[in-house]
Amino acid sequence: AQLNEQTTFKSATTKTLISAFQQNLDGNLHYIPPVVLKCDNKFGIKHYAGDVEYTVDSFLAKNMDSMYYDIKKVMATAACSLIKVLFAPDVEAGESAKRPPSITTQFKGQVHSLIEQLSKCKPHYVRCVKPNDAKKAGLVTMERMVHQVEYLNMKENVMVRRAGYCFRMPFKGFVARFKAICKNTWPLPESDDMKAATVSILTSGQMTTWSQSSPILMQEGVDFKLGKTKVFIKDPQSIFLLESSRVAAMPGVVEVIQKDARRYVYMTLFRVQRLGFIKAQANMRQYLCTKHYHITLNYIENIQCHVRGFIHARRMAAHRRQFKNKPPRTFATKLQACFRSYAAKCNLEEAKYTRLKEATELIKVARARYDAETLIGARWRCRAQHRKYVGDLKHVIVVASRMRGMLHRIRARKKREEEYNTWLKTFKETGVKITKFSHTRNPVTGVKIRAAIHTFKVIDPEEGGASNEGVRLAWIGGGVFSKGKKGLPLGDVVSLHRGVHQSLKDHFDSDAEEIKDADLHLYMNITNSAQGKDEDKVLILRADSNWERERFFRVLEKLCLDASYAPEQTQTGKVGPKPMMKLARPPPPPPSK
Repeated sequence: AQLNEQTTFKSATTKTLISAFQQNLDGNLHYIPPVVLKCDNKFGIKHYAGDVEYTVDSFLAKNMDSMYYDIKKVMATAACSLIKVLFAPDVEAGESAKRPPSITTQFKGQVHSLIEQLSKCKPHYVRCVKPNDAKKAGLVTMERMVHQVEYLNMKENVMVRRAGYCFRMPFKGFVARFKAICKNTWPLPESDDMKAATVSILTSGQMTTWSQSSPILMQEGVDFKLGKTKVFIKDPQSIFLLESSRVAAMPGVVEVIQKDARRYVYMTLFRVQRLGFIKAQANMRQYLCTKHYHITLNYIENIQCHVRGFIHARRMAAHRRQFKNKPPRTFATKLQACFRSYAAKCNLEEAKYTRLKEATELIKVARARYDAETLIGARWRCRAQHRKYVGDLKHVIVVASRMRGMLHRIRARKKREEEYNTWLKTFKETGVKITKFSHTRNPVTGVKIRAAIHTFKVIDPEEGGASNEGVRLAWIGGGVFSKGKKGLPLGDVVSLHRGVHQSLKDHFDSDAEEIKDADLHLYMNITNSAQGKDEDKVLILRADSNWERERFFRVLEKLCLDASYAPEQTQTGKVGPKPMMKLARPPPPPPSK
């Protein structure tokens, strides 16, 4: 246990192992400390054969087993039978999936299994002595052999055997072996008490007839003793006497067994032959009875024929006397008349039965036709009602679907209005950050386009002080048309488009970062007629995401549409509607395959 405990520690060394032994085993009579041996890495154990010294160097390393249980389990599933045997997991030794057991734990488990196997049988030990250390034939070293005999404890075993009882055996085994030499125990003991049967064999002196030996008369306590489960015999001569009596009784026992075996064989043969004779007698009696039955039946049939002939002759004589001995033709005419009368009656009954059968068939046919007509009519009415029901159901489904569609459209419109109001509120309060592209014209360098992030807000007419210009779009840093903080009137927007403007495509390459994501771009065309300029301007924007671009586009689209229908003051002083703004709708999605 101390060795296993030290093995689990990573910082364990030889000194810690020796100190653990010294701490737990100090005071034990069989333990020899390192101080007595005058060595730091040794300890001793006092055996009955002498003192043994052990060196603890590499004890910890040799006690570790790096083969984990999972590896053994995997290797045990190999197809090769040799690998299965080599890596068979020993669960009884204490192996687990967490940590492999140590060498001492495995050895302890193997010793326990060996003790369990030995306890189930009766082991007999054979002491082997080596005659010499050179492993040569014909060479005997007496000193080496005497040393082995002393250390194998053979001398003490012989002395114990001489001082005690040389023979011991359980009562049941003793009675089973020597019951043939005593009348009281052959063939079975008088009682189930095996101890009493053992005493009877050793002390009664009543030998069987075939034992042919002197009576066995032993005294309890002198020649033998009885334990709880075994009998102990002291003198070997008593054992020899019992064995000789048993050997002398064996021929008689064999004769009894042979006699019983022959009796069983002949009784079995007799039963088989007796059954055969009984079966042969039964078959013979059956044959004789069948033959007698057929002969008797022939006699009876002959007697019946003669009796029937005599009866018919008497009846014929009576008929002749009735017809006053007229010729046989008279009998034939009378018989024919009777036969024709019987045939007419039979034909009349048959005709009545035939007509009744035909009428029954006609009734069945009429009833079948009526049932078929009724079934066809019921089926037709059922089909008509089903068609009417299906038509009504379709109308109801169409109306319900239209109502649901109208409700969904109303809900979607309300939801869009709510989203629009939420987005518009965001535009008015906090604004939206979007990248704006600006054009810079220089006579030397030409036209340059730069991008900057601006915060765009929607300003109501009341907030900026210019209520006659309508809703405006302002951004931090000023407008492109020198609008400043007043913003851009959305009524000046001519058109609103999704996608990349042509000026960006002409200025940048096709793989440039500025125009790489076309789904994020939008631009609006703005008129400069209010400023006295004929050339229109364009405002180019790029959002951070497609969702942001779409939200900005929809808010501007709604505001621009509202601003395009706002009444404006014409040059003649009349109020009229503004022209409708042109908006670029997104293309429809491609049809699904």
